[in-house]
Amino acid sequence: MLGHSTILPYLYLRSRVDRVFVDTNELFPFTVMDLILSLAEDRLLGFVWTDEVLTEWERVRHRTSESAASVATAIRTAFADS
Repeated sequence: MLGHSTILPYLYLRSRVDRVFVDTNELFPFTVMDLILSLAEDRLLGFVWTDEVLTEWERVRHRTSESAASVATAIRTAFADS
């Protein structure tokens, strides 16, 4: 017979979401984006986006266009396989 200590970790692993789609609105504010990227960097979460999402983020972000382009380029480079 399996006890709670055996079943619960198994259920957690079976119900875990490995990849999620990230849209532009999930990249605001910057602290949320930083959390998402940190989780992805530590491989606790995989995320999927389209190039259009990052292009839109660059366009609507309230930073200088050079700064936004720099951040978007860094994301594209660091997570090229996402």
